[in-house]
Amino acid sequence: GLRIGDPDDEVLSAWLAKESVRDIYLTDDVDEAALLVDKAIAGCADDDVPEIQSLGRTLAAWRTETSSTTAPVRPTGRPRD
Repeated sequence: GLRIGDPDDEVLSAWLAKESVRDIYLTDDVDEAALLVDKAIAGCADDDVPEIQSLGRTLAAWRTETSSTTAPVRPTGRPRD
């Protein structure tokens, strides 16, 4: 299973990071989105996987744009309907 092929839980870490980012895009509440962005950034920063740490730095660089929008955007960049 996955446990054998991912002994250091890197796939699990990537999945959890993805879910944290996904949660940002699922909320319609701007304040909640800001909290979720901060949570995702902190989670990525604490991870041992360099690519996940890089995701955290990217989220931090785009925090203002992500947190200040009044209509959260989908990952495609299009505003929500």
